[in-house]
Amino acid sequence: MPRKIPYSGKKKKEYLIQKRKEKSEINNSGDEDNENVCHTSGLKNFKPVVFVSDNPSPQNLTSAFQRLSASEIEERKQRAMEPYMELGPEALEIEPKDIYPEVIDIPKRPYWNYEMTKEQVETNEEKMFHEWLEKVGHEKKELSFYERNLEVWRQLWRVIEMSDVILFIVDIRHPILHFPPSLYNNIVNEHEKEIIVVFSKIDLVSPQTVFAWKEYFKETFPKVMTVTFSIFSCDKLTVSDTNPFFLQQKTKRQKKRYYKAVGVKPIFKACKSLNIRKNSVEVNWDELIEKYSHSFQNIFEEENEIEDLNIEMIKAEHPITLKDQNNALKDLITIGLVGHPNVGKSSLINAIVGKKVVSASRTPGHTKHFQTIHLSQNVRLCDCPGIVFPALISKPLQPYSSVQYLAERLPLVKILKLDHPDQLDPNFKWSAYAICEAFALSKGFFTARASRPDVYRAANMILRWTSEGRLLLSFKPKGYSSDKYTHIKINQSEKYDSEESESVTESDGIEDYQFADNNNKSFGFEVLSTNDDEK
Repeated sequence: MPRKIPYSGKKKKEYLIQKRKEKSEINNSGDEDNENVCHTSGLKNFKPVVFVSDNPSPQNLTSAFQRLSASEIEERKQRAMEPYMELGPEALEIEPKDIYPEVIDIPKRPYWNYEMTKEQVETNEEKMFHEWLEKVGHEKKELSFYERNLEVWRQLWRVIEMSDVILFIVDIRHPILHFPPSLYNNIVNEHEKEIIVVFSKIDLVSPQTVFAWKEYFKETFPKVMTVTFSIFSCDKLTVSDTNPFFLQQKTKRQKKRYYKAVGVKPIFKACKSLNIRKNSVEVNWDELIEKYSHSFQNIFEEENEIEDLNIEMIKAEHPITLKDQNNALKDLITIGLVGHPNVGKSSLINAIVGKKVVSASRTPGHTKHFQTIHLSQNVRLCDCPGIVFPALISKPLQPYSSVQYLAERLPLVKILKLDHPDQLDPNFKWSAYAICEAFALSKGFFTARASRPDVYRAANMILRWTSEGRLLLSFKPKGYSSDKYTHIKINQSEKYDSEESESVTESDGIEDYQFADNNNKSFGFEVLSTNDDEK
């Protein structure tokens, strides 16, 4: 071992000064070509753009995203201090082309066969992924954050290939954002797999919104089936998710809520209706429906955040080989679950099984590997880690811009009942920063030394409430404000009334008719009266 070279205090001081100078130049630089990566594990100076490894591990499967420059963040912060303009209800109406233009595609696994070596397959995947990043990267100023870790995309590829039917989980508050058409086309047209779209968290919105989105997906994506799901029972008093009075009630959520899953049975019925045939595998779907049609309840919401030491799950802790993948395809019907982070994939699995078998968390990206849970000898679930797809949405790294986005589409001042010290001034106009300041005063949030309103803490609480559903930002399909879907629902309610006698004669029919009748009362006629009040 060579002898250590003496390092004087003077040289060390000069080295530290130079290092601070270089760091300052990087932070103050507005260079758009800066390839720093924002890493979810908290590593601030983590720079690689592509993450590849021969041995996937929890560290390698951590998501990585593009980082904005400090000047861009400061510019967005200053913009949030300017007065905003409230938008009409049409601002909440979106369609796929608003978020996912045709030019944006997802990385697709290159061609492979069983005669190729592992090194050949992985080399082709890495080359393709580099080319995809370069193709997508030139539009990065307009794109949102998206997954840049190859290992995470590999998990998605494996799950799609081994699955016979895909459960595509989307949050009912913004399903278009969670349903990229490029992935839909890849699954349906290239892999020729069946898709069932599961609208999760339906307890947060009104039944009219749920109905409108189901009708929209039937029209826009005719090759998919739609079902609804919620880990909590729906609130019967929620007849509108746009009226400020009902939105105020949402902020007063109970501290403890029991889990009571809604929608497990329709998921199995949808799988049964697809009539999946695979070699000699025969699935008794009626037995599965009877076995797993129970409620996941008697557990408090907060208890799910605690890590359970007895979690019953099978992780892909070793590299996924082609041989393992081939064997898995022969003897089992695999139901794959894909979607964005934190849309409820793991919660859906727990609800289906009736107990906690996979760990779920409010933190996005909690699932690191694909996980398999066997429901019977020939049916299993496969949970894929959540993936963020590139989309045309803004990417603020400070909370004020997000609060402004909310304020333009929601009456935050009315919902939160805010009062600002300067609002008596005739020249005063609300801004995102003023909303955060007023909310900090109402909550008693002050900084430690100067005792000023802690606007940053207030802004983060507003965003946290939005994520939890206490502040409800619910997007609608195009044509929602014109009562298009209300008229469709009224026509369907008349159809249900005409079939009442047939429904009463069968036990299952009674349940279906009662469910439909309750829905008609909830978002057929009562919503019409609510809309009249708003007008």
